[in-house]
Amino acid sequence: MSFKRWINHESKSWSYAVFKRHHTLLNRMLWSQIPVIDFTEKHVAITPGDVQTILSCKPEDAFTIRKDKIDWKQDYREFNNWTRLNAMMSLNSYLEIYLSSIISTAIESDPGILHNASKKIDGAVILKNSRNYNYLYQASKCIIGEWSKRISEFKNIFGSAPTELEANVGELEKLRILRNNIGHAFGRDIEESRKKGSRSILPSDRISLKRVKEVLGVVNLVVLGIDKFLLTNHIGDYETLYHYHEVSEKISSGLTLNDKALLFKNSIGKAAAVPRSKDYCKEVVKYYEAL
Repeated sequence: MSFKRWINHESKSWSYAVFKRHHTLLNRMLWSQIPVIDFTEKHVAITPGDVQTILSCKPEDAFTIRKDKIDWKQDYREFNNWTRLNAMMSLNSYLEIYLSSIISTAIESDPGILHNASKKIDGAVILKNSRNYNYLYQASKCIIGEWSKRISEFKNIFGSAPTELEANVGELEKLRILRNNIGHAFGRDIEESRKKGSRSILPSDRISLKRVKEVLGVVNLVVLGIDKFLLTNHIGDYETLYHYHEVSEKISSGLTLNDKALLFKNSIGKAAAVPRSKDYCKEVVKYYEAL
């Protein structure tokens, strides 16, 4: 495949690759514990003795662990619910990292979009000739506040939004509210938690494993939709040019085109998901140096 500025060489963005690694890690951590939960509860239930003895608790920790099996089971289930809640908080965090990265990349690639002139300016020209600039401020408008507002800001920048994003605004808003409750009120309703005149605490939000699976699936679907939309319409092969821009600072200007292309090929081969041919790398070098 030859280099084409507005057609991405890969099916997913580099920003998506980072998101996917976070998503995979979270799933692996969750599912490393899930079989242990059922095993531990059953082991405690069928083994004679109190909980501290059954679990061989260290003496210095025993005073914090209730001996009665029913009491311990309640604590253990609260802990597992809290783990699932915090998984949702982590999910929300790396979703916002992805959004900030992919949206700012799309504007960097196609800065004319901010002036109703999409693809009239190749952002790689600015990349090559300017320093210390970014579009994180514009991207930040899409990751702050209610999701209806975020989608509106997304449309203000790009003219429209992928159907996967608009169709799941309700699910994303539920995740945002849940994240705020976890982060600011220990998993409780924020406003209710701040009320005066009570010495009791509210019950924590609950989230089942089934619901966790649903939310993980929805977020992945939304991200795939955003990724395809921005890659196709605004990013193209900008990430490849960005990589060469960084590599070019370490490449001597006196080298031949073939040598530059070979050095770039080796570098991007280590970083990208899809291999690049030497001819493709030559085209990238020629394109960049002609900017």
